[in-house]
Amino acid sequence: SLKVKSLTFERGLIGDLDLKSYWDEEEKAIILKGDAREGNESRTIIDGFVSPERDTINIGINAQNTRIEFLNHLLSSFIEDASGRTSGKLHILGAPGSINMEGALAPLGQLKIKPINTVYNVIGDTLRFTHNKIGFDGFHVKDNHGNSGGITGGVYHQNLKRFTVDFHIKADNLLAF
Repeated sequence: SLKVKSLTFERGLIGDLDLKSYWDEEEKAIILKGDAREGNESRTIIDGFVSPERDTINIGINAQNTRIEFLNHLLSSFIEDASGRTSGKLHILGAPGSINMEGALAPLGQLKIKPINTVYNVIGDTLRFTHNKIGFDGFHVKDNHGNSGGITGGVYHQNLKRFTVDFHIKADNLLAF
């Protein structure tokens, strides 16, 4: 059993972690079961394994009102000042040098798009994580003046490295610089 106070992921606070692990001889893997809580605000459940013999990681994350500040570092090439909360399920999987994510998260909060120097409020749609892509499908945002828009497209990457973006934006007086 391991307890970590103020666990962070990609420099974003997740909460206080209580992690239990054991070796599964049949699977040849370290089984991980964790629960990270930020007081009564959020809970992040971790359930998965790391297999040194198969050189594989497969960790499930069940985010329940978890902070989104980790996006500031993970997607630092084009966003900053992300704040808010998210809920959903995400799997982190692959070999240590070629990690990927699968699942869906529904964030609520705000973030600043660096290339256009604009802050948007995220109204509450779903981010879809598939192999080498974080997809936006009609994602709704509002600027600080209450104007709204929709974003379709994605953030593409190569195993969480070399990020590129391809967005299509539908806007009605949406602030864009």
